[in-house]
Amino acid sequence: MKNVVWLGLGVGLVLSLSGCGGDSPVVGQVGGHEFTDADIDREFAQMPMQFQQMKDNPAMRANILNNLMTRYALAVKAENEGVLDDPEVKARVDRARETMLIQAMQQKMKLDQKPTDEEVAAFYEQNKAKYDESERVQVRHILLASEAEAQDVLARVRRGDSFADQARKYSKDKSSSANGGQLAPFGKGTMVPEFEAAAFGLKNKGDLAGPIKTSYGFHVLKLEGRFAGKSHALAEVKERVASDLMQKRYMDWVEGVRSDSDLEILDERYVVQSQQSPQQ
Repeated sequence: MKNVVWLGLGVGLVLSLSGCGGDSPVVGQVGGHEFTDADIDREFAQMPMQFQQMKDNPAMRANILNNLMTRYALAVKAENEGVLDDPEVKARVDRARETMLIQAMQQKMKLDQKPTDEEVAAFYEQNKAKYDESERVQVRHILLASEAEAQDVLARVRRGDSFADQARKYSKDKSSSANGGQLAPFGKGTMVPEFEAAAFGLKNKGDLAGPIKTSYGFHVLKLEGRFAGKSHALAEVKERVASDLMQKRYMDWVEGVRSDSDLEILDERYVVQSQQSPQQ
């Protein structure tokens, strides 16, 4: 297992974080900079599991120590040669430092720990509607430039021509035409209002609608299916609820830090605009 190198930190971080093992035995040094058993253990902790399992292998530990010392020596050489004077390099080092500090703070505040079953259950009860599945429909559609074209296509489909073939041949929506005009199932609030109203107005599989005018052109629709809304028990969405709770904890912390800090946008071009709901 020769020349195992685990470059987990930026150059500046190597210089600032190596050799902080407390009472751990000193096992090597570069100049006056000491390396300890704890440094080796810390390096193993950042490596993939297959390497962590070799933590007590003497040859592996020796290899890691040599890599740590070599990496440190290279970083010192680079810093002495003025590499950090390059703004791009310094920016990358600063970014790596920020990322490491944020991750360390998350661990210190236990923001990365999975919530307890009790916490997950309480969050689920407070946000139960979020985990309900709304009614959805699935349609095929053909998008055309004019109402006359849409009427012609609709007439052909009503005479028995394949809707999918008409979509592949005439639809201007290239993202769905290759699939015969079929769209993924969608709920209310995701499409432009005229399209949504027409789609949800269809009752039985195979029903047609059109022409429907939207800002994109004229649509012909065919209903492929309707899917009733349903509620999900906690057991069905437990992992999703836990993930959402962890995300909320993190975002609450982020917003708290932002509100306590002196953040000021000095150029109006960089003011974050409110996001609109996605629409077809």
